[in-house]
Amino acid sequence: MKLFWFKIIVLVASFSLAGIIITQVYWVQNAWMLKEEQFNSRVKVALKTVVNRLFKHTSDSTNPFAPGNCSSSCAAADTVKHGLVINQRLLHDFLHDEFKCMDVDRGFYYAVYSANDSLALFGQPGPYFNQIAASPHSVSLSCLHEAQVFYLGVYFPGKTGFIFNQLLGWILLSALFTAVVILSFASTVIAFLRQRKLSELKADFVNNMTHELRTPVSAISLASEMLLKPVVMADSDKVERYASLIFDQNNRMKSLVEHVLQVSSFDRHEYQINRSELNLHDLIDDIVASFSLVVEERGGALVFIPGASSMQIVADKLYLTNILSSLVDNAIKYSPDILSITISTRSDSSGIYISVTDKGLGMNNNQRRMVFQKFYRVSTGNRHNVKGYGLGLYNAMVLAKAHGGTLTVSSEPGKGSTFTLFLPFVLS
Repeated sequence: MKLFWFKIIVLVASFSLAGIIITQVYWVQNAWMLKEEQFNSRVKVALKTVVNRLFKHTSDSTNPFAPGNCSSSCAAADTVKHGLVINQRLLHDFLHDEFKCMDVDRGFYYAVYSANDSLALFGQPGPYFNQIAASPHSVSLSCLHEAQVFYLGVYFPGKTGFIFNQLLGWILLSALFTAVVILSFASTVIAFLRQRKLSELKADFVNNMTHELRTPVSAISLASEMLLKPVVMADSDKVERYASLIFDQNNRMKSLVEHVLQVSSFDRHEYQINRSELNLHDLIDDIVASFSLVVEERGGALVFIPGASSMQIVADKLYLTNILSSLVDNAIKYSPDILSITISTRSDSSGIYISVTDKGLGMNNNQRRMVFQKFYRVSTGNRHNVKGYGLGLYNAMVLAKAHGGTLTVSSEPGKGSTFTLFLPFVLS
């Protein structure tokens, strides 16, 4: 898929996802409003039922609590004084009965208050009288007294929590499914970008491999063609020279193929670590000697600073040589024209640390995170003289882990890099 169409698909999917989220939020808001309206309606019906029951109770002439029969012993003094006679116990019981019947008895405070002076006559207002007086849950007691004078009001401190608990299950499900969709979408995009990056790295690897194979193939083809000529076959020196050229180029092709096949064996963990006790400093001396000619031709210096107190290590000599050779070769490739490479060692109670430091191009944070990935090669800008397949550091990292060790890097752009290999004394 082309990058342009991928961006279009991601943009459309993002808008769709945003629409889904907005729809979910809108649905939750509407559900909340509906539940709140249902709650208010239930409270309103319950309050009207309470007033009706009070009216029937006080209208009974045989009832000792009727207005003509009641004294200060059955009602609050203030209510008797204002001409309103209500049995507080009955009011409390009626409220609890009706709210329980309407399933809204979730902790409430109530009061009978005067609309003229905003004073509570009686009830259980607690610290919420101001909220009761301003509450939408109120009903006029005009059937018990003159109109628009006394009101019965109720306030529910836990109303929000009650509605939230009713919607909690749906809110959690909505949030869960939305989160799953978002994570799935993000994972798909990330996986595609990683796959695209891997495809680019593989394409770069194939191009490099093709370029590297073209040279020995062309040399072998030309040498074979020359050997078929009678004039050349009559000259033993030329035959030997062309045969030697074919042999060398064939070995080069073999080395390239084995290098690639080695990666497959590393991925499948099909390699054998043959550990033996060896002197690490002697091994590093051999590596320095093998690279000395290349470094001298570049007019640089490769210095070994032994600092480890213990030099004996148990490891696979061949693979350890490959690790350190890859680190030195990498330092040479990504250094300026004049090389300055230092190999140093130090040790502690757990193991030995081997550091390879250069003063080359260096790497930024993103490059440091990816430098050990398969096929990855650090960009060198306009420089095209860095050859390779992006496998050296990957192989080195795999082999370091196979030895129970680690391979880390510290680097800054323009200030060079330091690769540190740790090998434990005790194998895990």
